[in-house]
Amino acid sequence: MPQLIWSPQALLDVQRLSRFLAPKNQHAAKRAVTAIRQSVKVLSLQPGQDYLADCKEQGVQPEKPASGKLLLRVPPEIHDRAIVAAQAAGKCLNRWATEVLQHAVQPG
Repeated sequence: MPQLIWSPQALLDVQRLSRFLAPKNQHAAKRAVTAIRQSVKVLSLQPGQDYLADCKEQGVQPEKPASGKLLLRVPPEIHDRAIVAAQAAGKCLNRWATEVLQHAVQPG
């Protein structure tokens, strides 16, 4: 059986939703949190089943999770400079590029 693990951000998002709704309607806030938790639990028991069925019903292509493989085409001079930068940092090009991309996509 798959194990459900809530990310800290997901827990904060649910809490933020509850805090947003509670002053307006406490009952609605509790119902929303309960619905989210129940839906996530169902998804953890049958990952992808409802999502794929919903996509088919709506006539849309399901989004595929990223594979973790990324092929980039860059000018040779940029490739050379990236190799030098990676070596200067004591890293392989893959590790260096991963860290650069990670830094670029971090919020803030």
